[in-house]
Amino acid sequence: MEIDLNDHDQLWFPGLAESLVLRHEATAPGQGDHQQFEPHERTQERSDFSRPTLQLGQNVIAIEYPQSAIALRFSELSFAAIDPERARDQLQEAADVLGIVDGLVDTLGLLVRKVYLLEAPVGYDVSHSDPGLPFSIFLSLPKLGETDAALRVAEALLHEAMHLQLTMIEHWVPLITDDLQDGYSPWKHEIRPVGGLLHGLYVFAVIHQTCGLLMRVRDGFRGYGNTRRSEIENEVAVLPEHPRGLSPVGSDVWHKCWHSVLCSGQ
Repeated sequence: MEIDLNDHDQLWFPGLAESLVLRHEATAPGQGDHQQFEPHERTQERSDFSRPTLQLGQNVIAIEYPQSAIALRFSELSFAAIDPERARDQLQEAADVLGIVDGLVDTLGLLVRKVYLLEAPVGYDVSHSDPGLPFSIFLSLPKLGETDAALRVAEALLHEAMHLQLTMIEHWVPLITDDLQDGYSPWKHEIRPVGGLLHGLYVFAVIHQTCGLLMRVRDGFRGYGNTRRSEIENEVAVLPEHPRGLSPVGSDVWHKCWHSVLCSGQ
């Protein structure tokens, strides 16, 4: 599978998710590198809509409480028992924020099919995804009355969806040529493999770009958007422009994201 990123100004690469998902679904479970992927039904084809859902583009996304196997597998996470209506309303508000950016939720609706809710202290946000569990993300919801709640949830949703997309890209196109190469992570505050640095750069570059697009549309987003963009710019400035250990496609992703954050002039 060849991926050409040069035709895309938007870092979520419109149209790519559809190709990735179709390729993934056409691959029988247990073959090659895809044996770790677990089968996931298309949520919009389910007949049971008793659980709360949200609309992401053309797709209906399930808000799930983890079954025992998921809870055991992710026992380090603190799952939340949140009123279903509140969860639906908060997630839908966040999805509607992202819907302001043309075409973005269509990509997210292909990549995310299930959302699991986590606990987090007041003023903090927690989110998670796992390479072995495609189409699923875990995130916390701010307590009622917290500031910038919709934007914070929107960022978490976008963050984890982009991790899922980059993981899917990696299954078809090598991004790393030397997994022994590493560097300092401004997000983890520790030395991390270059693959982890690429993931961090990618998701935060998408967030940086999306905040800029949202700020153009609504003045009410400027406070949060300016703060987050400034924080991301300071973090990305710590990263090298030309890291070692990346494939040609991995280098393309890195350079496109690095320059988008530090050289956009927005």
